[in-house]
Amino acid sequence: METRRKYMTVSAAIRELEDIEMVHRNDRSYTLDHAVTKTPKIILSSFGLDADSISNTSEKNSKLLATASLS
Repeated sequence: METRRKYMTVSAAIRELEDIEMVHRNDRSYTLDHAVTKTPKIILSSFGLDADSISNTSEKNSKLLATASLS
């Protein structure tokens, strides 16, 4: 039995990627709000990114925001 490929529009892909967000926590740090799920991982892989690179980037941004808020 043949299976149909699933395609995603650009606006649907953007909506999926909007779920990846950083939130401000009480300890004055920023963290990812949710884990990166399967669909965003597939979209990110088309750009050569993975969930680890997203978490590493969010950690770097959190450190930058923490030092900027101290200034």
